[in-house]
Amino acid sequence: MIKVFIFLLISTTFLFSYQVNKIQTERNSLRMDIDESQSFSPTFNYVLNWKKDNFYSGLSYDKNQFFFNNSSSSYDQKKTTQTNENLNLTLIGYEKDFNSTSIGLSFIFNYSKIDKNEFGFRINDTSELFFDNEINLDIYRINLTLKYFKQLNSSLKFYFYSTFSPFTKLNLEQKTLINLVQSDYEKLNSSNNLDLSYDLEARILYLISEKWTLELSGKYYFLPLKYSSLSLDSEADFISDEVKSEEKTYFYFAKLITPLEIFSENFFSFGLGQKTFKSETENQQENIFFIGLDSKF
Repeated sequence: MIKVFIFLLISTTFLFSYQVNKIQTERNSLRMDIDESQSFSPTFNYVLNWKKDNFYSGLSYDKNQFFFNNSSSSYDQKKTTQTNENLNLTLIGYEKDFNSTSIGLSFIFNYSKIDKNEFGFRINDTSELFFDNEINLDIYRINLTLKYFKQLNSSLKFYFYSTFSPFTKLNLEQKTLINLVQSDYEKLNSSNNLDLSYDLEARILYLISEKWTLELSGKYYFLPLKYSSLSLDSEADFISDEVKSEEKTYFYFAKLITPLEIFSENFFSFGLGQKTFKSETENQQENIFFIGLDSKF
C-alpha cells in the first residue's frame, strides 16, 4: 500500500500543475498530518474533470495511526498499534448547479486496510503468558456519496458530504503467538460481510480576503466490524470467537489557505486539528499539526 501511495503521490503532484478543478463540491488537495505521537499521516485528493463539465472522476488516499495502552487490572497489560489506510477511486461523479447551490452524486470503490498489532502479558494463578497478536483486515466497499454546496454570501461557503456503504466485504488474516503455550504462530483466515457503514463531513470556508481563506471542517466515520478471532480458553487452548465492534473516528480541522502559489492554481496551506478514535475497548484523542496544498474553490 505504501509503494502504491508514493507512486500516486508523485503522479498527483505533477497533475496538480496542469489540472484546474471546476467542480464546486470537490477540489485537489495534498496534506501531511503530524500528531502528538510524532507519526506522519499523508492525505491527498485529486479530481479529474471530464470533457462534460458536470462529470468527473477522482482518486484519494488517507492514512492514520492510533496507539493504545490498555490495562484491565494490575495483572493485565496490553499495548496496541492500529494503522488505518483508505484508497478511494471515484468511478463516476456528477454535479448539478442551481445558481448559488450545487448538488453532487458519486459512486466510489473503497479499499481499506486496518493493521492491528497487540503485545502484552497476562498473569494467571500459575504462570505469566506473554502474547503477540497481529490482525490484518482488508475491507472492500462500494460507496455512494451525496454532496451539497451552498454559497451563503460573497465571503462564506458551506459544504456537506454523506457517504454510505451498502456493500462491504471483510477479509481477515490473524497471527497469534503466546509463549509457554506454543512455539510458532497460530494463524486464522476468515471473511465476512459487514453491516452498513457511513461517513459524514461538513466544511465552512470564509474568504478573509481575495488571497487568504479560512476553512473549518469536521468529519465523522462509523465502521461496524464483525469477524472471527483467535483467543484462549480456560485451559490455554485456542478457540475461535466472533468479535463485534463499532469503530467511531472524529476529525476536526482549522486550515488557513495562503496566497503562496506552489503549482498552477494550488496554494500552500497549514493548520491545526484533532483526531479521536473510539471503540468498545480503545479510546484515544490527539492534536494534529498539518501542512499541505489546496486548489482554490
